[in-house]
Amino acid sequence: MSNHCKTRGFTLRELQADEVQTFAPSKARPKWIFTAIEVWSRLWISTRVGRRSYRNTWALLNDVVARGHLTDKPLITTDGFQYYARVIRQLFGRACVYGQVVKTWRQGRVVRYCQVKTNYK
Repeated sequence: MSNHCKTRGFTLRELQADEVQTFAPSKARPKWIFTAIEVWSRLWISTRVGRRSYRNTWALLNDVVARGHLTDKPLITTDGFQYYARVIRQLFGRACVYGQVVKTWRQGRVVRYCQVKTNYK
């Protein structure tokens, strides 16, 4: 998709980022679909398909920053994936409130969750 077709100029108020694993085309080589949505408007801002890596985490969130704008400190929430905190700190610094929801799974069910709130001061 060319850049002129992408949505731009939206306000970042509350951002959620996550990734989901897919086994297409095979279980031997799973892919991850990274997504970011602006919660207030329900706008799906960006997606990225590839390995679960720092590079794809950066690409997703950098695309969000490049196309949106901040008018206040947005709330950004993610799961506990290791690269989210680092990338968000690099891209937003003190310009956001960041929180993680870390879940403990057993036999396909969430048995415990912990909210980790991080403010960059």
